[in-house]
Amino acid sequence: MSRFSHMATPAGILLILAAVVAAIAAPHSGADPEAQRLILKWIEAVGGHERVASIRATYTRVTFETAGMKGTALDWSTVRGEMRQEATLGTFFRSITVFDGEQGWVQDHNGQVKEIGGSELEDQITSNYLNTLSHLVGGRMPGRIAYAGTDDGLEILEIEPDGGRTFKVMLDPETGLPVRQVFPAGDRKRIVTMSDWRDVDGFMIAHRAHETTGDPKYDVIVTLEEVVINPDIDPALFTRPSGGEKDYRFTSGESALNIPIQLNSNHIYVEARINGEGPLWFILDTGAGVTVISRERAEEMGLQMEGKIEGRGAGESSVDVSIIPGVSFELQGVELTNQTVMAIALKALEPYEGRPIECILGYDMISRFVLQIDYADRQMHLYEPETFKADATVVSVPFTLENNQPHVMAQVAVDGRAPITGKFLIDTGSRSALSLNRPFCEEHDLTDGLVTIHGGFGAGVGGETKNAIGRVDALKLGDYVLHDVVGGFSEDEGGALADPDVAGIVGGDALRRFNVTFDYSRYEMLLVPNGHFEEDFEYDMAGVFLATSPGFDRFKVRKVIAESPCGEAGLMEGDIITAIDGRPAEKYSLEEVRQMFREEGRECTLDVEDGDRVRQVKIKMRRLI
Repeated sequence: MSRFSHMATPAGILLILAAVVAAIAAPHSGADPEAQRLILKWIEAVGGHERVASIRATYTRVTFETAGMKGTALDWSTVRGEMRQEATLGTFFRSITVFDGEQGWVQDHNGQVKEIGGSELEDQITSNYLNTLSHLVGGRMPGRIAYAGTDDGLEILEIEPDGGRTFKVMLDPETGLPVRQVFPAGDRKRIVTMSDWRDVDGFMIAHRAHETTGDPKYDVIVTLEEVVINPDIDPALFTRPSGGEKDYRFTSGESALNIPIQLNSNHIYVEARINGEGPLWFILDTGAGVTVISRERAEEMGLQMEGKIEGRGAGESSVDVSIIPGVSFELQGVELTNQTVMAIALKALEPYEGRPIECILGYDMISRFVLQIDYADRQMHLYEPETFKADATVVSVPFTLENNQPHVMAQVAVDGRAPITGKFLIDTGSRSALSLNRPFCEEHDLTDGLVTIHGGFGAGVGGETKNAIGRVDALKLGDYVLHDVVGGFSEDEGGALADPDVAGIVGGDALRRFNVTFDYSRYEMLLVPNGHFEEDFEYDMAGVFLATSPGFDRFKVRKVIAESPCGEAGLMEGDIITAIDGRPAEKYSLEEVRQMFREEGRECTLDVEDGDRVRQVKIKMRRLI
């Protein structure tokens, strides 16, 4: 649905910093002959073996600019793989990233500290591979280097650090200096172009870098302001950040219990207040890497917003993200104060929910507590992590936090084949049971013989998603197996569902069959089956994907499946349903209609408006897959 995965943050310039300062080298014995030729030329271009061999550590200070916002990053690195970066963006955004050579941590803009894992760890290893000069100096971090031909007159090295990401360096054949580096970045590529090479104490360093992922609006310009070679560095810089001050309090004891929730198309809504204003209904979304306030609501409240940087999520488009400081939230029994959150336009998503969306409570709130979601009784509980104790009989599923989202290893079994293991996002903000990313589907040829229909499945901050719909034999989460699961096989070319690093998403229609506990402090999800565990998985039986009008009083047809009750009755995209069984559409919620359209054998009479024409059609629900 409105899943918001990540945005361009100061932490994203780690690879740019490495690209700027890592042009200092010595021979690498692990390269093929052509690669070795380029490496040796590179070494000579930046100052020669003797000068390069003397460099054991660096300190750099850069400024960067993106989408009209300016930032600063300080970076300390050693050839032992240690790294610390302190970054600011605009007036309000701060982060610290630390790696001690074996493990790393990030302290985010609200002071919360998490371990670096999964794809973020791969990015960190790649950055450290460059910073330690391992791409040019043998015997340091292991990896492979190969000559990859030429492109546009540049010679290419392909570099694959062990445990990191394969990336490319493109060198000028005349000067021997690198011109561009290309890194994988989810569904896209991050291209860093280096320029303004200057002599610093006997070797050449690029003083300017330009990063793009395709949209110039969100490009990042980095300028090297200061560099110190072989500085004295306090080892304490490379220890785990201590974190910020406690920013929440329970109104009684060490928990907030029995907080009512509503389910709307498997999305969890909870009442809360923003800076004392409300109550308002918020979506609780583990797929949201940050907490988000509707830009429209933020403007109404007069909240201070800064910048318009890039945000990405489900759907193929990017969205503008602004930073809002000093926000407090009140839920039943708990207060969370002085938060820096994000603002994005959510109005366009409201028709898919059939109700207003004021805020999406994401990582910034969820990570503070142990969160228990009781889907069966429609309530949730928040506990103090330090004193929480789980029942020893509960099934624990470990996860990594990547882009501040929980990812688990799970299995899908399809078409009688052996189970396929992959990394799945656990996303309470996704209404479906299972969505499989397009690269995962293509790699395993999953759509052959499985896809039954092409229909609507949802929308995110990047727009509507494109999916084929079918069933998988089984989805295994921890020790539990869900059978005959309806799944979406993504056809998106961009966005979260085109990310090759993730197999797919496990969403609300699967999670609601459990009472689920998220413990971000211990990186685990706890599962207890509830009374919905054995229920069949179903898809819409009318063959139509509906949204509401802006006033939530009528239903607009967004997609129609041709061979379905609605398709055979002549409904078309853009039609407006004004009444159902003689009752005005405004008397129904979108959730009620979606539930009606999942009842096999149910008959309905629809009043349908198409321009100036109004007609009645009759449909009878039947299972389509």
